[in-house]
Amino acid sequence: MTLGEKLSLSFVLCAVFLISSCGYVRALADQAQSQTQSPDANRLIALARAYAQGAHPAAAQTIGKQVLVSSASADGTQQDAEYKNEIMMDLVRKDYDALEKAAQEDRSPSARLSGGTWRVWSFYDGVDIPPGGDDASDDDWNARIDALKAWATARPQSSAAQLALAGIYDDFGRKARGGGYADSVSDDGWKLYNERLALAQSALENAAKLKEKSPYWYSLMYEIALAQGWDKSQAKQLLDAAISFEPSYYHVYRQQANYLLPKWYGQPGDAQAFADQVSNQIGGEQGDFVYFEIASTVVCGCDPDDAAQLQSFSWPRIKSGYAALEHLYGYSSLKANRFAFMALTANDKQSAQATFQVIGDNWNADVWHTQADFLKAKFWAEGPQGQ
Repeated sequence: MTLGEKLSLSFVLCAVFLISSCGYVRALADQAQSQTQSPDANRLIALARAYAQGAHPAAAQTIGKQVLVSSASADGTQQDAEYKNEIMMDLVRKDYDALEKAAQEDRSPSARLSGGTWRVWSFYDGVDIPPGGDDASDDDWNARIDALKAWATARPQSSAAQLALAGIYDDFGRKARGGGYADSVSDDGWKLYNERLALAQSALENAAKLKEKSPYWYSLMYEIALAQGWDKSQAKQLLDAAISFEPSYYHVYRQQANYLLPKWYGQPGDAQAFADQVSNQIGGEQGDFVYFEIASTVVCGCDPDDAAQLQSFSWPRIKSGYAALEHLYGYSSLKANRFAFMALTANDKQSAQATFQVIGDNWNADVWHTQADFLKAKFWAEGPQGQ
């Protein structure tokens, strides 16, 4: 099997938008037509800076001063899907006390799931997306929105409820738009997309007025920035505010790398240069961990240029980053699947084989898309060297 054949196993273009934790990789879009420049980006950047003033004292230091959370405080006992299901059930039961408690605890840098994922990230995935995800009906989406509105009504001072509403409006808007090129989107699709994006922004601004703050606020503002077509200097100012709030919240580094991809607002090599810069600033195992996380955003199985993108990264450092991930935060099924895909792309059969043995049959649809692609890749990895 040639390298090109191996790569074709999992190069499935995202013909439909994927709402998933692999995240922030969308269908190739013509930015100039599909995005509208924000008339108030600078106002939102000022809001982002003001929001950073609500950070806890430890986060007031710069990233270069090595303030990232240590492995000793990480929660490496729970997988992402398991936690999302717990949170979803709290919402179904209208257990607002449990939701508020979890949201508050999950804002801490020490609140991690296996593999280092911030629990606050998975918390909102658990409440923002109805069962079925992309395949859910509009009735399902509206039912979930009603459930979140009920939470917000019951707890009017809950910033968590407002963030949940912002997240679901953003997701629901992108569902209306679809994942194709701009000229494939209907007039109704654009109308719904813009209406729902405005609702997401409104909920974010409401959350900013409330006492409790969360690093996830910046993840949602990144979604607004990407949709509105903020320029590079504006996106960098948003990143700086997010780092000022909480430098160990690595999810915004992944989002900035996605923003810098050529299919959005960057040039070839921009995302890789950013990975080098930020990972070197952090340094040590944490820097390598962040390098892996950024690489797995860029080389994700949703882009036919994955092989070319990977060549601009350091494969040895990606491997070091994956080893650091497991050492710091424990095993994650999702991230093992991501690493296996990158090993396939890098034609590193030895690394792929070892990782597939650990994965077993626990393949991840966000990475491989179909079980057939996963099994073909696994068959290649387990075959003799040179094939």
